[in-house]
Amino acid sequence: MRPDATGTPTRPATSRWRPGSSLSRATFALAVLITMVMLFSPASDVPSGPAGSDKVVHIMMFVVLLLVGAYARIPLRFLAPILVAYGGIAEVIQGQIGRDEDFWDWFCDSVGVVLAVLVVLYARTRRRP
Repeated sequence: MRPDATGTPTRPATSRWRPGSSLSRATFALAVLITMVMLFSPASDVPSGPAGSDKVVHIMMFVVLLLVGAYARIPLRFLAPILVAYGGIAEVIQGQIGRDEDFWDWFCDSVGVVLAVLVVLYARTRRRP
């Protein structure tokens, strides 16, 4: 331990929110819960927007899920297909609970996963010398 300006020993600053930490995994779990609320809330609770804006929301939800999951060090080979399946299953469930079951929403979920995988792979290649 190094002393601070007053001579008191201090520990080096460490972040609890680092790749693979339990906090980053908890953040991923929270992101999943938030998407579940967004995907499974009653249709009357879903705000409306311009035509097609829901597709952008689907893409962004799954980009965020994959990026946070990758930061939590969940292997992409598991994370990506699970998120694609999650998007498809969510659409089937939406059809059962009075929401619109839409193939294009699932397609946009999958596009979000692919875009985020590309970002992660690019970032990993840039980090290595």
